[in-house]
Amino acid sequence: MCSREDISRYENCEHTAKKCHDYWEKYLSDKHEASEMPEKYHNNREEDKDRD
Repeated sequence: MCSREDISRYENCEHTAKKCHDYWEKYLSDKHEASEMPEKYHNNREEDKDRD
């Protein structure tokens, strides 16, 4: 029998794991895009330099 505390702790853990998983999926897909379109990212870096 799970206590209410155990259940909420488990749900928080699962929620965090999902957020972490989603973050890495996005991170990896962004990295993949960057390798396909380097000029887009290169231009962004150039703009950042001008801003300083």
